[in-house]
Amino acid sequence: MGNVRRLASSKRSRPEESLPVTREDHKSKGTKGGKRSAFLAVLALLAVSVQQEWYLTSPTDTTSTSTSGSAVLDDKKHSGDSNDSRSMRQVLLQNADAKIQERRDWLSTSHSEGRQFSSLRKESAWYMFTPVLPCFWTFEKQPSSAVLHDGGKWLCGLQQVHSLRSKPDTQYGPGSNHYSSSSSNKTASCIVYSFGSSNRFDFEERVRKVAPGCEIHTFDPTVPETGKGKGIYDAYHGDYGFGGEDGTVGGLRVKTLGTILKELNHDHVDYLKIDVEGYEWDFLDTVDWSQLKVGQILVELHPGIGERRKTNSGPKYIPTAGAMNQIFIKLEDAGFRLISLEPVTYTNYGQVELVFLHKDWMPSGDW
Repeated sequence: MGNVRRLASSKRSRPEESLPVTREDHKSKGTKGGKRSAFLAVLALLAVSVQQEWYLTSPTDTTSTSTSGSAVLDDKKHSGDSNDSRSMRQVLLQNADAKIQERRDWLSTSHSEGRQFSSLRKESAWYMFTPVLPCFWTFEKQPSSAVLHDGGKWLCGLQQVHSLRSKPDTQYGPGSNHYSSSSSNKTASCIVYSFGSSNRFDFEERVRKVAPGCEIHTFDPTVPETGKGKGIYDAYHGDYGFGGEDGTVGGLRVKTLGTILKELNHDHVDYLKIDVEGYEWDFLDTVDWSQLKVGQILVELHPGIGERRKTNSGPKYIPTAGAMNQIFIKLEDAGFRLISLEPVTYTNYGQVELVFLHKDWMPSGDW
């Protein structure tokens, strides 16, 4: 750009520019000026392009662009061990915390319109809850909504789970062929819980395809096991689901996540998928997430469907923005950050898919 500035300077100092200007000169100068502006614009775009290319490929950068367009941490650094990736991650987390605090301030009783914002419901409430953090690794959704209505579930870092937890020349799959923990890395095993299936196993099938060594458990007390998902999941639990306390909800047996982890002898869950048609309202604000080790929560929310036992809300519970804020606060205080929010159906604007990522989760299992 220095050469461009010198060129412009030399043109301004040329002696002929001090001569009287005719109408033809105006036309000529206008044409030259237009060409020069276009030239400078091209140079500026080129400079931006070069700068972006340097940013994406520089050795000090933490991201590279995959063929699908997803930004992922560099293969040599995506375990999060480099100083560069740690510093960038820290900046992004600080930015996320600032966004979270701003939302809480908008919805606080001390804000001049906090009461009005807190009373918003369904689709009107969701613009208060925007994602605050990106996925630091490959972020994929299969199938896309272009193929299947609302599509599949967004999964963060699943490809890296396989590349970092698998061992060479090892075949993985259902049964006992899983990624295993070691004395130095207790969470190297990949645990996946899928609550709600309706005898469809698209989510489990995608996990199995990308990270075949994950141990997958499917839970759905509304549908007995048919065998359709055998060979995909490791175990099907048709006798109970997820609840805010051990007991029954709507005539269905449920257990807390803590109880389930203990009974299955698991100390963590990497991917927790929840799509339970309104039953989520029974436990979302009662789970003590700070006492559980969960990497990601993929949850579909159904306002107007389901109920909360502790408030006797009836079968059509519709949370306010204030009530959702309290759920978010519990999750955020436990370390979770919202990385995705998208619609599910035109028939219910308030029905959304959310993905929460724990700020300490790593695809390597070292978290």
